Order: sequence, then C-alpha cells, then structure tokens
Amino acid sequence: MNFTQILFIQCILIASVGMEFQSQPDPIWIDTDIGIGKLNKDVDDGIALIMALKSPKVDIRGISLVGNTDYGYKMCMRLIQWYHDSPIKIPVCKGARNSDDSETENQAVRSMAEALSHEKMTIIALGPLTNISHLLIAHPELKSNIIKIIWCGGRSPNTHFKPGSGKVSVCDCNFDHDDAAAQVVINTGVPVILAGYEAAENIYLSAEDILPLKTSTYPGDQWVYHQLKSWQNFWSIFLNSKSGFIPFDAVTMGCFLYPELTLTQSQVPVHITVMKNDTPWRLFKPEKKYLLAASGLPSSHKVDFCAETLTGMKAEILKLLICPPPKQQDDHDSSFLTGIDPITIIK
Repeated sequence: MNFTQILFIQCILIASVGMEFQSQPDPIWIDTDIGIGKLNKDVDDGIALIMALKSPKVDIRGISLVGNTDYGYKMCMRLIQWYHDSPIKIPVCKGARNSDDSETENQAVRSMAEALSHEKMTIIALGPLTNISHLLIAHPELKSNIIKIIWCGGRSPNTHFKPGSGKVSVCDCNFDHDDAAAQVVINTGVPVILAGYEAAENIYLSAEDILPLKTSTYPGDQWVYHQLKSWQNFWSIFLNSKSGFIPFDAVTMGCFLYPELTLTQSQVPVHITVMKNDTPWRLFKPEKKYLLAASGLPSSHKVDFCAETLTGMKAEILKLLICPPPKQQDDHDSSFLTGIDPITIIK
C-alpha cells in the first residue's frame, strides 16, 4: 500500500468520524500575516489556515491580518472559497500594516473586540503580535475572555534557528518584526503558549508528502501544490535543504489541534533580552532582542513553551492538508471557480 492510498483511507476515516467533533468545536480567532502565493514568500501560514478551515475541532470566528493586509485579504478569501464547507461566513479583517502603525482601533481590533465581547475564545497568532497588542491596550477589559494565545514565536536560551543544512541562521521573524508588541502581550498576563521553531524543527514536508495535491481534482489543491513546490525549491536553493521545508505556522496550528502530540513545558519564565545578532544578513546591527522561555530566567511573567512535537504530528498536518473538507469529499462543485487559473500567483 503506497503513501497516497494510506492518505485516502485516512481521509475516509476522517469523514466517517468527523461529525462527533462537530457538536462542540473550539471557537478560535486567527491573526496572520499570510503570504502564500507571493513569490519567495513562506507558505506555512496558508497551510495553517487550510488546516483550520478543514478541521471539525475548531470554529473560526474571524481572521485578522497583519503586514500586507490587502494581499492577505485576497488570499484568505480565496482559501475560504476553496476550503470552507459551511454557509456561515468567516469575517476577514485588515489590521496593522507594520509595527509603526499606530491606529489601535483598526478593523481587526474592532472585530476581535466585538467577538470577544460575546464569548471566550483562543487566538492563534501566526504573525507579529501587533494587532493583538493593540487589542489588549484598547480593550483591557476583554483580556479575561482570551482563553489563550498560541503564537509562532520565541525560543529557549542558546538556541539558533538553522534549518536545512544548518549553516544559515534565520530569524524569529514574528518576534523580530514587532518585539514591542510581544512585550505588551506578555506584560498583560494573558495565557500564552509559544510554539515556534523548536516545536517545528523536526518536521519537514517533502516533495513526496505534497504529491497527492498535484493530481487532486478538488478546487484549489493544484494551486496550493504549486505554491508548496515553489517554496521547497526556495529552501533547496537558499538553505540547501534536502528534505523539503519546515511548515512553522502549520505546526503552531497543530499544537492547538493536537496538544497530545506536543512536549510542552508549563508556566516557565519568559524574558526579552539583548544579545549578539545571529542574523546580521537581515538585521544590520551588532545586537538584537531575543524572546526566551526557560526555567531560571529573571522574569515574573510566565508562558507555556512547546519544546518539541511528537511522532504523529506530521501525519495529522498532512491529513488535513491533503483531504478535502469532510462534507465535500464525495460531491464537490467547482463551477463557482470558473475563470480562475488554479496555478496563478496572486500579485
């Protein structure tokens, strides 16, 4: 039995048992700097969104955008159109364009505040924490309705991010883009789980892993395949990776969906410090800030830290990525996509 046949059987099993989870899905809000489809931009935030759209374990109450918000809006709407199998619309809201954006009451903040005023929910943070820090500054009364924030960021001391060949250090990008926002969020005491590089470093998606998307007849899959394949090529050329790429944001999403597949340290001190810059090719200065989490650090603020994911996490990510939404596995209509080139890169 080959890999594709195994995935097909797993998809059928998901469809058959999916309804048992659908009665009580967890309400979540996704804050993302989604860039899939842009030339030489990471694709893992797109994978994470696809996972959430397909999973019967969660109910997405809204999506807020940080960074290139105009592009992010187009991309989110495209993925929702392809992979959201519910008639209930998911609001997609534009937020801060960068860390210098001082508009604290932007559309993203207003929408998150409105949602949190009605119920408690978890925030999955896949980009810089700019929007979330603005939310907590403008609406501190809503802090108690944030169950937790799961963020793709942070590291343990003496850890350098060197994926692929291990020769090039890469940044803790979500933190580096707005370290002040991270400090704001930590200072509020809202529950935070850091699930960044170390949670994901043992998971690579290879050419073989994504191959079922290439031959899929489901709307969107072939387009997604081409984006993932392009990103694999980028990693091969610039990071000399022979194993594919690490889907960081997808693993962050996986840490929420499958906490049993993580090794998470509970309530360890978290501290922002300044040390020698390990990514001088990107930040042209001798020192930079680092977000560290570990026992013994000089801080009264604490977070949960996902230090590792267990065998099985990659398979769960691939099942959600490869399988069509349960309700649409046997009968899907692609007529609404007439005129859309499935492999066109959005400019």
